[in-house]
Amino acid sequence: MSSIGFPVAPPDAPAGCATLIDVLRFRGLEQAANDAFIAPCDDPDQARAITNGGLERWARRFAAHLQSRGARGQRVVLLFNTGLEYIAAYFGVLMAGAVAVPTYPLMRPNRRKFLLRLIQDARPVIILAEREIHDAGVQAFKDEPSIANVRWIAADELDEGCEELWTDPGVGPDDVGMLQYTSGSTGHPKGVMVTHANLIGQTASIYHWLERPPTTPGQTFLPLYHDMGLIGAILYPFYAGFPVGVMSPLSFVQRPVRWLETISALRATISGGPNFAYDLCVDKVSDAEIERLDLSCWRYAFMGSEPIRAETLDRFSERFARCGFRREHLFPAYGCAESTIMIVGRPAAERGPVVRVFDGRELPKGRAVDAAPDSEDARPMVSSGEALAGHVLKIVDPETREVLPQRRIGEIWAQGNGVASGYFDKPQATDDTFAATTADGEGPFLRTGDLGFLLGSKLFITSRLKDLIIVAGKNHHPPDIEESVEDAHPALQSCGAIVFSADIEGAERVVVVAEVRRRLKVSLGEPTDPPVNGALRAWQVVGEEEIVTAVRRVVSRDHDLALHEVLLLRPNSIPKTTSGKLARAAARQAYLDGTLRPARSEAP
Repeated sequence: MSSIGFPVAPPDAPAGCATLIDVLRFRGLEQAANDAFIAPCDDPDQARAITNGGLERWARRFAAHLQSRGARGQRVVLLFNTGLEYIAAYFGVLMAGAVAVPTYPLMRPNRRKFLLRLIQDARPVIILAEREIHDAGVQAFKDEPSIANVRWIAADELDEGCEELWTDPGVGPDDVGMLQYTSGSTGHPKGVMVTHANLIGQTASIYHWLERPPTTPGQTFLPLYHDMGLIGAILYPFYAGFPVGVMSPLSFVQRPVRWLETISALRATISGGPNFAYDLCVDKVSDAEIERLDLSCWRYAFMGSEPIRAETLDRFSERFARCGFRREHLFPAYGCAESTIMIVGRPAAERGPVVRVFDGRELPKGRAVDAAPDSEDARPMVSSGEALAGHVLKIVDPETREVLPQRRIGEIWAQGNGVASGYFDKPQATDDTFAATTADGEGPFLRTGDLGFLLGSKLFITSRLKDLIIVAGKNHHPPDIEESVEDAHPALQSCGAIVFSADIEGAERVVVVAEVRRRLKVSLGEPTDPPVNGALRAWQVVGEEEIVTAVRRVVSRDHDLALHEVLLLRPNSIPKTTSGKLARAAARQAYLDGTLRPARSEAP
């Protein structure tokens, strides 16, 4: 892959800092009194800060304990709720010379199946967990012979003072530091082998991407088992040398204004999340709550992990302008687990995100043609930005491997310091994904599996290659159809529709599965009347046929597609990945297996 092209050590650290272990030792010894993290930052009565020195000692205690258990060079699964203990344990695994395997801590039955498959794939020697999760996990998997030899260690088992027994493991940049499991791998998990060079190279790339942001606090609610939450919101700030307030993802979901309140209270400069987080704030934060916020400090509002909608940029910027937020501070970005975290981002020097309008009739044909904003088939699209320093992008025809010209839609291929070394113990999948060469022999490239096009140096994402729907020779991108479905009827849940195609009765058929809202506002209209201002009396008043008809009509009108079936689901039952993305492949399989829960059984 291409070289980094700039120094990877933090600007305030010695040039010899070649790994995050070096950075941790430098900050812990030379800047010991500086705050590193604050948690839980949304609860002032319980929040506590940990200094660089305290973090280094805590991580060294984890490391020494793991070294005494033979973890050097082995995989260690991390099962923690978001918080300081998770951060210390993660750094501790690195300092032990082991390979960290972050994953979600949920032990519900539907999550346990995926966790078991992940453990079986990673083959760890140790599962390190906080006490409550440790006890639940030991009980849940006590009869599972495939992981009987894995040792469970609770975080509170560490001996006070054992940090003095730590020895430098001699880890180098090319050693694997983490297995990052792809969030969409619900059936067959794949662990991306992220090296220490990837980790420090990506944190350095983000630092240069943001043009050396001021060292004021950051804030995050993102889950720490996800690349954006762990690398973007924890490792990058630590590399750059500024503290971060850490809150639970559940706190954000329960009351989205907490995210904005903590940004305001901490005077945080940088924070962000997926597109849905910004939409949720617009929908759930009241006028009275906005009046108490001051978001003028928020200079880097990054967005990624899912398709970014132009409408979201407009709604959020307009809604929160009154409390000091400015549209130019929105930073779209793009990456994937296989690239550690980022490949593309909006340059800091630009004044705001780039939004262009294209002809919706031409996009399915693989062409990005400009359109007037008020034209019938206008489709506004948000650019994810430009390739980060140390990265190269190509748009490639996935079948012929020909490099495509500007404005042609193809698969996004990438080179760069963030591209990982492959999938753990999967040589064929590694070769297929990480060692691609173009028709003229250029390579190796990472095949991202995402479709997009270049306009100048700007990248625009259209959809996932594997999710592409092809009917009668015409390409349809699921995010476009899903957006239409969500707007088809007010009884449908926002961000709760999945569209996929499947081989049914010997033909490729298109299916929609969509969640209905749990509770709906009262309307004076009769069940068959159009809803008044989008309000409805209750689920049983609406009628399944009315909703299904509305969905079919909108999809036919906007996308020229006839749907094989529209299946309405109960709230919170749409398949999603561990990072909250729509899991289209899982939805397709569940539909074919007949395991989706229809909403009609929700009616009283």
